[in-house]
Amino acid sequence: MSNTATVITTKAGEALIAQMQAENKVLVIDKFIFANVPNRPAFPNRDDVVPVEHVVHESAVHEQGRLTENSVIYSTTLASNVGPFSFNWSGLFCSEHNVLVAINFPPPVDKTVDAPGITGNTLVRSFVLEYKGISETTNITVDPSSWQYDAHKRMSKMDNDTAQAIIDQNGKDWFIDDGFIVTPQSGAYSIKAGAGYVSGHRISLDFDRIIQVPEKPAFIYVDAFREGSPTGEWQTKYTFVVAAEEKDDYDLFNGEKHFVCKIAQILGDGSVIDLRKKNDTDENVINSVEQSTGLNIYPREVDKYIGDEYSILQQGVSAVRVKNKAGKIIICNMFPLVNGNIEALHINEMKIVVSGVSVYLTEINAEPINGQAAAFGVKPGKVNSLRLQEFFLQCDNKGWIPFFDDGIYQIGGNFSLPKYGIKGQSRFSVFFDVEDDVKGVVFNYNDVGNWGDGQGQIENISIRAKKECTASFFRVSTPSRGFLINNVGFRIGRGACVELFDSYYINFSNVAFSGNWLGRLPTVESERITGVAVKVNDREINNILWMKCDFKDLASCILGVGDVFVGSNSLQFTSCAFERIGDVCFDSRGFHAQFDSCYFEGLDQNQKLNINSDNPYHRNAMAIAGAGDLIFNNCLLNCIHVRSDDPDYAIFESVLNRIVFNSGSLGVPDNFSGKKLRDVRYSTRAVIVNNSCTGLTDINRGAYERPSQQFTNVYVDISTKSLIAASQLMADDTYAATTYRYKTYPSPEVFGFPHPIPFGLIDGHIDQQYFSVAMKARQYRLNRTTKRLGWLDIEAVFVISPDCPDYADLDDVSVKYSGDKSVFVDTEINLKEKLKVYRVRPPRTNMNEKYPFAYQIAIIGESGNDIPKMLTTEVKISCSMVDFGGGSIDAGFGIYQQLAHWTDFKPLNAMVDDQ
Repeated sequence: MSNTATVITTKAGEALIAQMQAENKVLVIDKFIFANVPNRPAFPNRDDVVPVEHVVHESAVHEQGRLTENSVIYSTTLASNVGPFSFNWSGLFCSEHNVLVAINFPPPVDKTVDAPGITGNTLVRSFVLEYKGISETTNITVDPSSWQYDAHKRMSKMDNDTAQAIIDQNGKDWFIDDGFIVTPQSGAYSIKAGAGYVSGHRISLDFDRIIQVPEKPAFIYVDAFREGSPTGEWQTKYTFVVAAEEKDDYDLFNGEKHFVCKIAQILGDGSVIDLRKKNDTDENVINSVEQSTGLNIYPREVDKYIGDEYSILQQGVSAVRVKNKAGKIIICNMFPLVNGNIEALHINEMKIVVSGVSVYLTEINAEPINGQAAAFGVKPGKVNSLRLQEFFLQCDNKGWIPFFDDGIYQIGGNFSLPKYGIKGQSRFSVFFDVEDDVKGVVFNYNDVGNWGDGQGQIENISIRAKKECTASFFRVSTPSRGFLINNVGFRIGRGACVELFDSYYINFSNVAFSGNWLGRLPTVESERITGVAVKVNDREINNILWMKCDFKDLASCILGVGDVFVGSNSLQFTSCAFERIGDVCFDSRGFHAQFDSCYFEGLDQNQKLNINSDNPYHRNAMAIAGAGDLIFNNCLLNCIHVRSDDPDYAIFESVLNRIVFNSGSLGVPDNFSGKKLRDVRYSTRAVIVNNSCTGLTDINRGAYERPSQQFTNVYVDISTKSLIAASQLMADDTYAATTYRYKTYPSPEVFGFPHPIPFGLIDGHIDQQYFSVAMKARQYRLNRTTKRLGWLDIEAVFVISPDCPDYADLDDVSVKYSGDKSVFVDTEINLKEKLKVYRVRPPRTNMNEKYPFAYQIAIIGESGNDIPKMLTTEVKISCSMVDFGGGSIDAGFGIYQQLAHWTDFKPLNAMVDDQ
């Protein structure tokens, strides 16, 4: 992207400012540099440096001032005795750090000097530097008004007074006879010589001018400005501009005012509409509106309108003049009536912001209601449902935004919202109280048609229901981008605050989702915490954002659609708080969800009612996850209040996804007997990835809370891309695709070897696929008496498949002893014969079963002695698919870590134990 600014802050300057702010130091900018650069480009580049060979002058910063918290101004004066030189480049410089902070590309300027009989010119040059917190960084507190003085201000005021007098008499822009009239001529357009006035400043054209209009339709403008010479003479200069868009008066960075006047419109067929005004202006007719309506209109001048010069609404102002999109000055009613500074002007929305309050404008002589509920008879108190629905229909048909006065509205029934949503003045002053017998959805925002029509808002209201009310508040069904629910308060009964249905790119901002809280843990069913913040129906949703939202006193926060997974289904939560949740926080089996800097506390509030429940919503605290990952970045999961004495209770339950923790912390009760992640079964592939999350894992039990879960699962598909595996302590995000390595911690058990010594387990997921497995292991054995180590190295290759026998054939087996060999009784040859690969699950007979086979590799029946031994094992297992067998192209298998003392799996043939 090319730069189009003539004044910029350099990259080096921004870096220096950021460094000073980080180090809490004061930045001193002390010098202006002027240069005359030949063949200078049109715009500066942020990587530019001082053009040393072309520098013509350097001047100290003479004055500096604070404009705002984020902007400061520096000035220097080039007196009449300085020069002579010319410059077209200037820079703001920090000598202490030798850094060029900012660059300006002015038009060429001649600096003259005093000479006998001639006074040199005096120039004042200023830079405005903008950066967040820059006034504090530079320690500039002085208001520039205390030192700035414009030497030509008095003359400028005389010129302005003259221009204003002309405007008062004849209007803002007008032309004499046919001066500046545009006519077609041989494929181009001729502008006739003559004279006229633009914003009261006289312009003249000495001869006809020919201009080209390459793209039609378009407008032709006169862009006039005042320009002074070194001798103090000021003239009105102008240019012609051809543009398709509307243009208005504007100021350049250096304060130069430009006055824009539209003189002609070129239509698509090349014809011309004359837009010039003659001096018999009719603008004073507008003033009759004030007399006939009794309105107090601001500004009072008929050719003025609110903007930079007219931006303060005094007490009693009831209407304003604005320039609409067509460039016409119109008079508008205001709703509500407020006074103060006009901080923003949104012409497309017919809205202004006055002292932080949104004020909506209605053109005089337009429809009288324009979204004001009170004007339609909808006022605080018990609301007539038919009148309210008719009001919404009128707003929808006319493109109005429905607005409600402050107060409490008692509503009963179901309503369809207009496409621009619904708004109030403040969520703490506009309340909708839903009657107890309302069912279904109170407000439906449905089927607005396409991506562009649904950009509505639900804003600045609160809606409440009692505990027994089963209604949901809003259903949003729209494929729109940018639908916003902002600054809204919900207090739900037994329904959902919001139901999403075919929804995309919806933003929740500063929304409070809450239910009815008892003040203590419920003990009987009638006291159960109910209500859901957001419920997703069985249709596609994508890219939903919650920003700074509160979830409190609810049964659940987000309820998905079970295992249904359509589209990307991504959910983003940023700086949200979740407190006093009755059941599971999230049923996110159909979603990807990410939580950034979120807080969870007071979960499992319905625990006394859920002890014997089989409902998965009652058996998990945080989330039931499935297809998509759950990612927690710097989150605090305070689960210390969940039930502690239920071994079947879990913080998380998941099937296929990763649950990723990046920093943050997880807290559980000290005597917690449940699980942080529910058992990973052979029918699941969920894993935990822990990147510095305090409290998630410990060296004794790891992330999983049962021994059978300490055996890591790596699931691999045909692309050889593995899901992330979880080891005994934490997951490693960079596993090789089909290879698994692990090392066990020393077993606390002292072995005499009557039972199997396992090395690993391979789980096949596809019923017709064959896998080649290679294992390389080293097992250390500590002689507890001598404190010496002995170790054995084992290598083996074998093939497994669904139709292999109970014992697979081992190929290329090698066993080698090293170190203290007294810990071994069997010879290497005998131990080699005792290494077995055996089936631990029978062949699949029902083809609806998901996982057909699993084999374990272990030493069976090793001879023991009286020497006490402790074991630790290093294993590398590689697994490759060697035959599709005509089955699915998706290759699936799992490799599981096994500790030496684990005996959950035994060979199917019981006689093996006698070997």
